[in-house]
Amino acid sequence: MELDRSSSPVRSSASSRAVSRSGDKPFCLLLWFYAPHAPFYPRLIPAGTVRNEMVLNVDIAPTLPDWRKDWLYVCFEYSGYENVRPCRGVRTERWKFVHYFLAPAKFELYDLQNDPHEDRNLYGKPGYEEITEHLEQRLNELRKETNDHYV
Repeated sequence: MELDRSSSPVRSSASSRAVSRSGDKPFCLLLWFYAPHAPFYPRLIPAGTVRNEMVLNVDIAPTLPDWRKDWLYVCFEYSGYENVRPCRGVRTERWKFVHYFLAPAKFELYDLQNDPHEDRNLYGKPGYEEITEHLEQRLNELRKETNDHYV
């Protein structure tokens, strides 16, 4: 297949199963969110360019080549063998904030720069109030943007 300079196909991959490296982290805490996207757009993206910003499949058409700064993740069901509580999360380059919204509510906050395996929940710890408040506000904004009115 020959492409001219006005073409812009994107090659992407998907994950196959909801499992983390440790085998016990559910959905919002998964490391399988990492999936490559390989856009071809020679007018704006030079050959060999590598970017590390986050992008989702739904971002490709409206934002290419503008990359996201954060994104919303939602899981509304208890999955069979995983038995994961319904949750929502917001993910940035550095932070991950998760809200398990059914009673009893539970929150998690991870600094992915210093804790890439999400072993230390920082939610409620001194010194993290500002980032927690920011991510909680952003989660609410993303819910409004996506018309998420569930619970």
